[in-house]
Amino acid sequence: MPSALNDEGNRLFQQGRYGEALACYRRALELDRRTGNPRDLADTLGNLANVYASTGKEEEALVCYREVLGIHRKLGNRPVIGITLVNIGNLHADRRDAERAKAYYLEAIDLLETSGEVRGLAMAYGNLALVVRDEGDRVSAAQYLEKSIRELRRFGDSPELARMINSLGKTHLMQGRTDEAKTRCGESLAISTRLNDDLGMAAAWYNLVAVSERAGALDEAIEFLARVVEVDERYRLPKLEENRNRLNQLIRMRRDKNHVRF
Repeated sequence: MPSALNDEGNRLFQQGRYGEALACYRRALELDRRTGNPRDLADTLGNLANVYASTGKEEEALVCYREVLGIHRKLGNRPVIGITLVNIGNLHADRRDAERAKAYYLEAIDLLETSGEVRGLAMAYGNLALVVRDEGDRVSAAQYLEKSIRELRRFGDSPELARMINSLGKTHLMQGRTDEAKTRCGESLAISTRLNDDLGMAAAWYNLVAVSERAGALDEAIEFLARVVEVDERYRLPKLEENRNRLNQLIRMRRDKNHVRF
């Protein structure tokens, strides 16, 4: 019965029906606490934590993840311990608590490097990179992203690989390494195109706008940003108005640049 409730909760969660998913997981949790199976209990708590994290209930998510962590520490399940540490680190990163986030990510990396959980390791490196980049350490950020990308390449094309490569491109741009930024963002775009991933393509185009602006290629920047706006409109994304305004500004800049006064 708890398994069926978790399966139904997972289906609802994937559809974005978080309230209904939460109700399924809570019923499963009541049953799991009665039966006393620690693995089933940990699975349900992990599902609950994911819903809480997705709906901004960080404290509730932390309570669940910490209980999951305690269960798997007793069971000695190193891969799951590592992934749970990453999830806790993510919550602290969302809170802008960089020191705690880094501590959890680094502990996770120590475990995952020896456990064979490659995707979890890649996630830990990538998320750690974003935290240290926000702190201004772009060199370390690039190094961590390279490690994440190295692990993800083992699985071929994936949205995660495209995202990490694009993030590395952004990091290179922040370092003033425009040519390398263009190469990386172009590679990310190619992967997302092969995957028919509109949001991945938009993320790469967005960074390529900045690359083109830095290089003085205004026509190219406008073309990239127009494609971003098309995706924003298709999915009604939150940055639609901001990107429309920026596109109009670039168009005005090009018009003023090309305008000849007599």
